[in-house]
Amino acid sequence: MNKILAINKKPSALLLSLVVCFPNWNSRADTIELDNNNFNQYLNADHPVKGDYQLIDNIDLRRFKPWRPIGNKSVPYSLTLYGDGHVISGLDVSTSANNQPSGLFGSLQNSTIRQILLNQPKVTSSGDASPAGALVGEMKRSQIEEVASSAGVIKTSGSNSHAGGIAGSVSDNSTLRNSLNTGTVITIGMASAGGITGLAEQASAISNNLNTGKITPRNLHDSPAGGIVGRLKIISVAYNNLNTGEVNAGHTENSGGIAGEAEAARVINNLNTGKIASDYLDGTSRRGGGNVGGIVGEASSHNLISNNLNTGSISGKYGAHVGGITGRAVNTSVVQNVNVGPITTDGKFTYGGGIAGKTRSGSIHDNLNAGAVTGKGPSSPVAGISGTARRARVYNNVNTGLIETYYDNRISAAVANTYKARVGDINNNLDTFTKNHSESISAFDGYNTGVVRVSKAALKSNLSGLSSELWNAGDAFQLPMLKGINTPYRELARINGTRQTNNQFPRTLNEFADPAGKANATFFSRTIWNSQDGYLPILKAFSGSQTLLAGIDCTPGGVDCNQEKNIKTTPLTTSSSPEISFSDNCPPPEGTPLFQTYDPQSQRIYVVIQPESSSEGIILARYKGSELDKQFGLCGTVTYRTSIDHAKILESFQSLTGQVIHETTGSHFDIVVTTTSGKVSLLEFPLSAAQRHRARFTVRNHVFPENVQINDTAYHQGVMYLTGTLDNNLFVGRYLQRRLYFHEKYPENKEQGLHLKLSPDGKRLYVAGKSDEDTDYPLFLRQYDSKQLKPAAAFGNKGKETLVTNDIDPVISQQDILIQKDQVYVAVFNPEGNELFIRRFATDHGQMDSAFTIDDRIDFSSPTPASFATVRLMATEGYLHAIIYKSDGQLSVITYEDQVNIHRFDTAFKAATVQSVHPVFVGNNVYLATANADIGEDGRRVRMQEISLGPENYNHPISPAVLSSVKSPEAIHSWGIGFITAATVVVVTVAVVVAIKKFKRKPFGSETDTHELLPFGDDE
Repeated sequence: MNKILAINKKPSALLLSLVVCFPNWNSRADTIELDNNNFNQYLNADHPVKGDYQLIDNIDLRRFKPWRPIGNKSVPYSLTLYGDGHVISGLDVSTSANNQPSGLFGSLQNSTIRQILLNQPKVTSSGDASPAGALVGEMKRSQIEEVASSAGVIKTSGSNSHAGGIAGSVSDNSTLRNSLNTGTVITIGMASAGGITGLAEQASAISNNLNTGKITPRNLHDSPAGGIVGRLKIISVAYNNLNTGEVNAGHTENSGGIAGEAEAARVINNLNTGKIASDYLDGTSRRGGGNVGGIVGEASSHNLISNNLNTGSISGKYGAHVGGITGRAVNTSVVQNVNVGPITTDGKFTYGGGIAGKTRSGSIHDNLNAGAVTGKGPSSPVAGISGTARRARVYNNVNTGLIETYYDNRISAAVANTYKARVGDINNNLDTFTKNHSESISAFDGYNTGVVRVSKAALKSNLSGLSSELWNAGDAFQLPMLKGINTPYRELARINGTRQTNNQFPRTLNEFADPAGKANATFFSRTIWNSQDGYLPILKAFSGSQTLLAGIDCTPGGVDCNQEKNIKTTPLTTSSSPEISFSDNCPPPEGTPLFQTYDPQSQRIYVVIQPESSSEGIILARYKGSELDKQFGLCGTVTYRTSIDHAKILESFQSLTGQVIHETTGSHFDIVVTTTSGKVSLLEFPLSAAQRHRARFTVRNHVFPENVQINDTAYHQGVMYLTGTLDNNLFVGRYLQRRLYFHEKYPENKEQGLHLKLSPDGKRLYVAGKSDEDTDYPLFLRQYDSKQLKPAAAFGNKGKETLVTNDIDPVISQQDILIQKDQVYVAVFNPEGNELFIRRFATDHGQMDSAFTIDDRIDFSSPTPASFATVRLMATEGYLHAIIYKSDGQLSVITYEDQVNIHRFDTAFKAATVQSVHPVFVGNNVYLATANADIGEDGRRVRMQEISLGPENYNHPISPAVLSSVKSPEAIHSWGIGFITAATVVVVTVAVVVAIKKFKRKPFGSETDTHELLPFGDDE
């Protein structure tokens, strides 16, 4: 009996997660249990032992003061550590060397740590390039979740010594989520500081975290600070985070409620209630220019800031840019955010805005400001949306907040200072508060630009040109509210009533409509967090006695400690030598699997196996799930024979593809074989003979015309469809009753069909392919009528739509298609540059959605340019998942929501040797046949692996956003990932995923007879 191992089970709609089936063995056999007696024996700076660990008791480190961090930059440490909710107390770290990361661990890579409570940790680092955090100084390719740091102090004084409440630095596709910091973070040198992490870069994800601690950097040069992360860089994401702590940076520095700085990153769906200020003065510096934002201090280089809510007060001094959402935005999209907090500038040459202090070469649209904006210094413009804008688009925003200045400064409901604005850049910004000023008064120059003044009564009655998809109009007594902030809005309502005064639900919001999303939407999954109304959330992993030990305030208005400890722990171990047993004297077939396919009619998997000797014929095995179907042949296998020459075809194939076909005359398994010489033949395995353990298969050499190449097939109701090339032009055909139908005259388009999929009703064919001509965008998507085998005229340009991507080599790129409903997502993976591109098309007219673009780089730990790679994209409710497998054994699972890479999990397996074997997906499971040479002395045995893709492993509810939305992305998912431990080869197919958003479907064209198509004969 197999055991199914999972992490954080949660019943919900179908969500993608990976669960592994292991043979039955003691799941904790290889896990080392740690208590207060042996903790330092295994985990110490001098000779740490790599492995899998589990805490079985609380740990007191006071006897090891000062603690020496485990792992350093030259020799990073790797481990898996499950705390099971236990407390580590007495951590006291003090380091002075350069390049020495500090914390419980110094430097980690390829590690996983869960469910640890650090009680009053003290970490001090004075060296340069020495990041510090309570748990870890720096981490790469690692995952931390359900970790809490209570009432600690993290302090660094060196240059580039980033500081964070949990981790100092997070990089290289790492994940830090579902964690809590209540302590103080301080930096003295030029370094970034954050409540959760100081620095997050290189495709890392910071999500579902809570910070209540104070962040206080004290350097006036290059020292950004954020309530969650100090600096967020290089396609990293901060999502679903809550900050209630104060951030107080130097008056020259960048500070934000979520991120101090964001560069080429995404900041999505966060809530800040904390006070944010860049107003610390040391009495000597006269520099200015700090950027202060309720969500992000400074955003640059193609960021997305979306679906965030700020209620905290925001202030900045001399020369600062101060905004309710972002202080300064350069080449950044600021979309669907809400600010309710007051904005204050104090000093000369400051810029204040309800959404942004300064905007350059980006866009600000569909945002709401309901906070007051006040300018206290001279030469300091203030505005409802952006204090100043240079070559930026500002449109469809709403301001209801008071805008005032103590001097004759420029003020506006939209943009106070418009620099090099083009006609139409600033447009349709609705204002219900301010009054019109004469343009002849220089102080009010630009005041009326792009402003539409409406009374509150009028705005309560209609949206006045705002999009109903983005805004909820409410009733006649409510002002419109953005739908996209539903989750942070609900979270704000829950923490209303806590003792932190800044957490109160602003009365101003009572005048607005509800966002109209799910009432139970939350950052904090109920399976992981306690989060009842009027309390701050706390992790369920920690019981009442443990929170009491850590001094956590569990009284009303504090944190929600009421519920009992509730931990679902995933066993850590795998086995390198599982016990093998054969049931009912039926051993697994012997040989090498070459090809497999799934037959939905019989619900069986067929695997073609090449025996060690070609004279033994070809074995066809049939599986019911992961077990041989003993109703088929002898013990689930049939050996098919023909001449030895024909049997050798499978030994030197160039490609294999095929389908199980059911006809009135019988069922047969047809494989299209392309030899290295380019000859294409069809091998037909009759399944009516399957009751015998031996049978004959037929080789049909004249099914296909000369100069044809078949790259992919698909099946629907007795018909096999094919695509490839014919005379170097794109080929589409239909194989029915042992005859091939295709058009006699093909256009000379110099194109090649690579992958083929049918719509669920079988009426439309989609072909992903490439052009062999010299063109900027060689990849394309075509739609065909499956009866006529002609391009659909209404789709794109005569049935073809170009796939616009960066410059890639189409010869080695991988694509595929999967259709559902009225949109098609096309994925292209370029193994040469490890680049992933995803585009979206409408099925009725073929237009590519320019608002949907995923361009991602998937870095691997050990690049192997020569290896082949495949990718499969799968869609679940609200999420898009890319599973990328490389032939050297590396596998990565990347999760997207609304175009944002929000989570990645990496693992590795035995390298693949045969490219033609791809997994098949059946319901929630994926199956892959592999050969194991280590089982017996008499050859390689074939076994079917089963991997469950089930809903068990999400640790938070589904976001109201869905894939069809152009809104912002979501937080990191809780993945439970693993695979059967027998020696395996895993290859995951390339794919295109389909949409959920509904387009109006046009009537399908009338069907025509097949006499327009050329039938091609066959022989035996």
